Amino acid sequence: MHSVRFSTIHYFSFLGQGFATYMEVIADKEWLEPSITFLLKEFSRKYKRYLIVLHGLLESKNTSQELEKYAIEYQMPHSIFRTVTSYIDFQTIPMDTFLQKHRKKFKSLKRRENKLKSLGHVVFQEVNHNHLQDMFTLFKRRWQKKIDKSGFTEKQTRLFYERLAKTNSKVLRVEVDSLQFEGQWIAFTIDLCCRERNFCQAMGHEPDFNLFGPGRLIEKENMLKAHQAGYRYYDLGSGYEPYKFEWYTHIDFTRKFVMSTKGVTERIIRLWMVLRDRLKGLLTNNHQLVKLKRDRLGDCVIF
Repeated sequence: MHSVRFSTIHYFSFLGQGFATYMEVIADKEWLEPSITFLLKEFSRKYKRYLIVLHGLLESKNTSQELEKYAIEYQMPHSIFRTVTSYIDFQTIPMDTFLQKHRKKFKSLKRRENKLKSLGHVVFQEVNHNHLQDMFTLFKRRWQKKIDKSGFTEKQTRLFYERLAKTNSKVLRVEVDSLQFEGQWIAFTIDLCCRERNFCQAMGHEPDFNLFGPGRLIEKENMLKAHQAGYRYYDLGSGYEPYKFEWYTHIDFTRKFVMSTKGVTERIIRLWMVLRDRLKGLLTNNHQLVKLKRDRLGDCVIF
């Protein structure tokens, strides 16, 4: 995406900025470095002042390293921000070993599940795109007294997922699963599944059922379903939320790469972005502070 900011600064970013977790320069391996070098040289030739902000670059891939190498070689001012990304690699751990490793968690979740089943009929099932309205309704109810900055239920975001769920692709598909009690949705997961990776895009649950941990229950079922379906990776997404580190076997990092020309204005903008992102990182890494803002302050804002 290309825009002009502060009248003279050309600003470039990936298309999915603000929404997509992972982004990448798509090229054959042997063409990755030449294509990145060509593109950045074209920017320098065509624009005297520019700022490049590329997010969601996995450190385990080569793109962020190629960008960093270019910035160092041509002495371009740049900054890098990283966020941890946890995932399960089912190929590196047998399921029996995985179950044994987390046996206490599974026993605890089984007790909660049995308590819920003693009160009524409980079912975990995949749903088709015709029932996405139920998912958005539940998510909105889950966050109605909290501060939600995800934008998940906004009109354009909903339209995007609805259309994506209707696509018929052999490579990419959207899977929505629900946990239902007596026919009522009490939890859901929405996953983006591409080749070997099952990425859990979002989860939500009914607050009135918190005693039974519906979010934990559907997360467990969703994870086991991914293994049974033959996915190698169950991706818990980027972020420092404690629940993402309960099941993981490996971690990666996503990078945001910021590079600019050497003008005073773009340097000031980049410095402001550095300070903002570092402050944001300190705040989001403090889980207690995040809970206070999301839960307590959310109540104050609404009421």
